[in-house]
Amino acid sequence: MPRFNYINVTSRDASAEAILEDMAELRAKKIALWSENMTSGGAVQETTYSKNLDIVAGDLISGNANIMVLGDSINNPSQAGYMRSGYMNSWEPNYWRGLCPALSNGNSGQNGMQISGALGANVTGVSTGNGPDPGNPAFAGTSLIGVGVSPQETNTALVTTDATGTIGNGNFEGFRLNNIESGIDAYNGTQQTSSILEGTQFQYRCLLFSPTGGDIGVYWRRGSPNATTQSNYTLSVGYNVIESPIFDNSNYASYSGASQIYFTGGAGEQISLLNVEYVDLATTGMRMSYMGGGGFQVANHVLQDNSAPIVSGTGRPAWYGDASAQANLNFLDANIVWIHLGNNNANEADVEAYIPGLINRFRSLKSDMKFVLVSPYDGDLARNPDPARFQAQVDYYKDLAGSSGYTDVGFLDMRTKIIDDLGPYANWQATNLVDGLHPSQAGANTFASIEWDIIEESNSAPAGSPGGSFPITIDGDQEYSALLACIKRVK
Repeated sequence: MPRFNYINVTSRDASAEAILEDMAELRAKKIALWSENMTSGGAVQETTYSKNLDIVAGDLISGNANIMVLGDSINNPSQAGYMRSGYMNSWEPNYWRGLCPALSNGNSGQNGMQISGALGANVTGVSTGNGPDPGNPAFAGTSLIGVGVSPQETNTALVTTDATGTIGNGNFEGFRLNNIESGIDAYNGTQQTSSILEGTQFQYRCLLFSPTGGDIGVYWRRGSPNATTQSNYTLSVGYNVIESPIFDNSNYASYSGASQIYFTGGAGEQISLLNVEYVDLATTGMRMSYMGGGGFQVANHVLQDNSAPIVSGTGRPAWYGDASAQANLNFLDANIVWIHLGNNNANEADVEAYIPGLINRFRSLKSDMKFVLVSPYDGDLARNPDPARFQAQVDYYKDLAGSSGYTDVGFLDMRTKIIDDLGPYANWQATNLVDGLHPSQAGANTFASIEWDIIEESNSAPAGSPGGSFPITIDGDQEYSALLACIKRVK
């Protein structure tokens, strides 16, 4: 197989191309790297399984990495055993600073805690455990998290039906934020001696939406013995962030008991709980949240009307508006957008058509963010994965990351490393997937460990390191001229 593919080149030099094919492999890679630097305007690191990933690798391991995962069901934290639990079990940052649990009545073992809603007799609306899909409250499955089916904010609001609500009155309890119930060691970084919940500056944070405004009261529980702090808040119309007092939890032995949010503002008051974070403010490290839902394609994260693809299980398009996305990004202070999509896209053309728009959309919502494109493993396509379809996504991501206009984009090639480590899909799917697509707990741990190996490889390699694999695509006369100009630089 030739080392280089040439497209959109008007005049080619057969002798120069022959030199590139005959020389030592490392020299050819150096030439390719230097020529790319000439056309992209800066050094682009490339390792065997990544490109330009060094723009985030150091922060992921030890720095201020606030990750917003844009995904489908494979990353949905409300599902048992999916990638979220793999990140907690297999990633090894120096510190876990904060995590946003699934807004779900189940899977507390995988998420460490659960959030429940619509508990009081005088509160009506869609429970957070049932959707939220405003047209079908009974739909559970891979529920849409954080942003949901637009306009999620009003359609899934809880409503109080009585004007006499007071804090502590169970008839007016709207939401319950349970403490970490199991597996709290998963919240430890490599340099942490205790979990997030046991931190010296522990805090609960909540992102709320209220179309009416109003008053709420909260019992914040610190742990066992269930020390409780009462706080009152007045919500404005729109998005609101409320924060608990800062607690020193280092001396608490157990963490049963829940914080409770009560309606105190009168009949007709409406509230949606969009996101919750459990955070240790004493550390600098990794925080993680999620936006998306089961069945999401790339276009569901880009389009903002009913032209978005229909999501399986709902029968309706799924999309979210800029205001909701921006509120979630600002709530986390996200600085890394982790894009793990593609298994629901029938062909590579759909991915290529929307990835630039996805990146540009999120650039416009919050400045100074970086992006990571993760190549999905082979899976599904009606349970008959097409290796060529998924390899095409690898090739596209590799070409895009670090290129002109995309120097804020890195690429993590999970798919290729899975094949190199485990073999083709048929060799590993039975032990790592539950249904031919979604990871088991063992699979989530394995895939997350593979991702972390790639992150560490990038972090230890110098910027502009030659690497990757052939064939390399040279697109257009400018890239071709730069390639030929670099041949004489290698003796």
